[in-house]
Amino acid sequence: MSWPIRHGPRVHDRPPKKGSVILFVLMGLFPPWKETWTDVSQYSEWPVGYGLIFVPPNFEGAMGNCGMKIDIGRLVLQWLSLVTVMSLGLFMWPGPGKSAPPKKPDLHGGRKQ
Repeated sequence: MSWPIRHGPRVHDRPPKKGSVILFVLMGLFPPWKETWTDVSQYSEWPVGYGLIFVPPNFEGAMGNCGMKIDIGRLVLQWLSLVTVMSLGLFMWPGPGKSAPPKKPDLHGGRKQ
């Protein structure tokens, strides 16, 4: 019995580097936003969701003391989480030539000869 010859790496043999870079960029293009409210003696902010970095989400600010800003803390936390997960994935991913060899089929049905 001959085993098939592999031509190049299969998709599941390569770590997902491109996907993580694309996800990192998308997180930067659609960051989390906060709505801010300022009064004479008070300052308040709360999350309002995600929106394109060039066009912040709409808000219901009735007064001139309301605004929007990017939630840098959440964005950095998301990026660090992604980098951590991808680093662990790359660390645990078997390198080229380090994967387990394919098992030969059991031709004797589990019996020893």
